[in-house]
Amino acid sequence: MPATGKLEPIGWAEAFERLADKTRGSEVVFGAGDLGRGERQLLRGIAARREAAVVDARLPWGAAPVEAMREMLGSGEWRFDLPRATFVLSLGADWLQSFPSPVEAQRAFGAMREGPRRACVVTADARLSVTAARSNDWFPVARHHLPEFALSVAHAMVRMSPAVAARSPAFAALAGETRFGATETGKRLGIRPHLIDWTASGLGMGGVVVVDGADRGIEAAGMALNLVAGAIGRPGGVVAAALPPLPAGLGEPQARETGEFPRTRAAPVVILAAANPVQLALAGSGFREGLARASFVVSLSPFLDESAERADLVLPVSTPLESRNLTWGCTLDGRGFVSAGPAAVKPLYDTLEWPEALLRVGRALSVELPWKDAGAYFAAAAEALSAQDLLKKGGFKSLEQDPAPPSLPADPGAWAAETVRSALSRPGPGAFPLGLAVHVPLAFLGGSGAHLPYLHGIAQVSGREIWQTVVELHPDTARALHIPEGAPVWVDSARGSIQAVLRLRQGIRPDSAGLALGLGRKALGAFAAERGTNPLDLVESAEPAFVRVRGAT
Repeated sequence: MPATGKLEPIGWAEAFERLADKTRGSEVVFGAGDLGRGERQLLRGIAARREAAVVDARLPWGAAPVEAMREMLGSGEWRFDLPRATFVLSLGADWLQSFPSPVEAQRAFGAMREGPRRACVVTADARLSVTAARSNDWFPVARHHLPEFALSVAHAMVRMSPAVAARSPAFAALAGETRFGATETGKRLGIRPHLIDWTASGLGMGGVVVVDGADRGIEAAGMALNLVAGAIGRPGGVVAAALPPLPAGLGEPQARETGEFPRTRAAPVVILAAANPVQLALAGSGFREGLARASFVVSLSPFLDESAERADLVLPVSTPLESRNLTWGCTLDGRGFVSAGPAAVKPLYDTLEWPEALLRVGRALSVELPWKDAGAYFAAAAEALSAQDLLKKGGFKSLEQDPAPPSLPADPGAWAAETVRSALSRPGPGAFPLGLAVHVPLAFLGGSGAHLPYLHGIAQVSGREIWQTVVELHPDTARALHIPEGAPVWVDSARGSIQAVLRLRQGIRPDSAGLALGLGRKALGAFAAERGTNPLDLVESAEPAFVRVRGAT
């Protein structure tokens, strides 16, 4: 933040001159938020050439289990083939609500449910999420017990068909322990044992387990269960992504992203690209501490969010409708695609498209890429993807591309077995008796939509506008605490406390508390600032956490 404590307008030339001056001889750390694939590749290419770190600043809830995929399958480019699935177990993943592409998730759900085959969907989670509410069955399993539930399902699968143990001897050996039998596990978790056997049977006949990357223990258990089920590489299972080749100049070198801010003694220059760590960074990432010791902070953002307000330099980028669009990737069934189109409207202010902003940042860091400006970048990328017409007129097309052959380790589940065993030894509730079930309402877009009043009306289960953070409790739990519905409460954890309003809900376990992520903003105007509290203030990481609820009076 400038010495005056107030941002002042300057020209683009002066802005990039300041950036060049501040980064000369300094360590640079990038924070990468929700960027498109091309823009993310640009940023990672700049970082690699500048020998800068890249910290993934996206929310982990709903993100792909990239770490487990890399450790077990050799690459993070795999997809859950939901459109062709016949049986789906959602292991704590509310993919209909928090999937990175909501449209793709809805299309997949429609494909699963249409026609006579009508796939079976079951969800294991502590609360009746959007995905659980649309499933054939919901198993109310506390989040810290999800790895144990997965082990019990694997135990049943190996018992039904011993040959499947060869797909991952290490994980099968762990799951084969007597304590993970359906009867014993069902008693501990509070679910009927025959549901564990039924789930194992469904997965064994061509099912797939969907899991996100929020917690290492849960993602490891889910991906290992896919191994045992024979879902890896099978249509309707987990398929390798047939990504189109990168346009020339976007290939190597590419900086690898990390989830933690570098813990060095230097005072780095931090460049945030569509990232808002002041609001959304988990405490364990070290991002907030990194910002506190930064010598200079730059924010590339279309909005003056919490991080932009505290930055020394704000580089305003155009909104999606003001920008040309060119992106490529892979659908859930593994097919490559390219999507492109011209800007829908002219920029309202003097802003830059994302590729132009990143290219200029690169030049300020003395990094030269093959394109002089965004126009040259779009032209080269469109040519490489045969998308010139799409860029002019708009549209989408599939790309015929074979996935790269996977290179799997001898026992892909060995890492998972070790990770899950470690997760089983984590401490339980203790002084904080309720498991915390954090969820990300699609309406709030992880917090970036909290300033839009009409979204508040569809963010809550009740459908009512609530301008405060709501904590969901089972009626029996609230009755035991002598707290009526609608009462103000404190939600405490080992890390801190936030205020909320109590809402009673049958669709949550009595030993759990549900909190929506998205409110508690300190910026973005009157409809967002100071509305509610931020559940991230309660947690160190995305691992299962525990809280207690008490009356605020």
